[in-house]
Amino acid sequence: MSNNVIFRKGLLYLNHIPRFFNRILHNKGNSILINSFPKSGTHLLYQLFCNQSFVKDYKTFVASMPTLNKFPDNEFKILKKIRNITSNELVRGHIFYSKNIDNLISQNSTHFFIYRDPRDVVISEANYLYSMNKWHRLHRYFKKFNRLDDRIKFATQGNEFYNTDIVYKNINQRFEHYLGWLENPNVFAVRYEDLIGTKKQIIIKKMLEYYISKNNLSLDINLLISNSINSIDPSKSHTFNTGGKSKWKNYFTNEHKSLFKEYAGNLLICLGYEKDLNW
Repeated sequence: MSNNVIFRKGLLYLNHIPRFFNRILHNKGNSILINSFPKSGTHLLYQLFCNQSFVKDYKTFVASMPTLNKFPDNEFKILKKIRNITSNELVRGHIFYSKNIDNLISQNSTHFFIYRDPRDVVISEANYLYSMNKWHRLHRYFKKFNRLDDRIKFATQGNEFYNTDIVYKNINQRFEHYLGWLENPNVFAVRYEDLIGTKKQIIIKKMLEYYISKNNLSLDINLLISNSINSIDPSKSHTFNTGGKSKWKNYFTNEHKSLFKEYAGNLLICLGYEKDLNW
């Protein structure tokens, strides 16, 4: 295991101590959950809040499908982790939708969900799982394919392209676990592309106003916006590759396009990335 990974894991365990005291000394409330579909800008959204004076960051991460697991955690385990979120805590996660989880999160946390064009997710995943995260459950399978062409197909089709011994569904089925967070009154859903586009300051302001309103706080919105924008630094994320939008256009062949339309063409329409299958 690399020194960088050991260092990050060590910090995580050290953070358990102040988090424990925060949990027993303060009432729950005002916490922030940064939830996302994997490889969709989790760290970007996290950076908007991590340097704000009103949050406590213990590096907590909650995942329905943890990095090393072969199968998803059951709902009971996820609910337990959510119940342990402390006052004003900033938490990241890849959490599947369920009504019970939704109800519990909404009681004490402001929930933000970020998603991205699934075609760019596939490109990011094809690179990240091949060369960047050697400890991920899928790395040894992606490492079998030296050609990006094959890794794109693998990330699109999942086990239908190459049968692993773990749960790895196709891109559409993977996203279905998160669809309940969209158009949800308890969630502020944001597109990754909007946070890196020309209207990012408007979107950031709306997000911060949402947090202030939901928690009945009196905060200087202009100072918060300035803190958020100045905190954005993709290079600080250990999962960051190149970022950007519509990168898939540089890598998708006609075969990839046809394959993606077959598996997730309707998903792109549902998410508003395409109007039809003529792309």
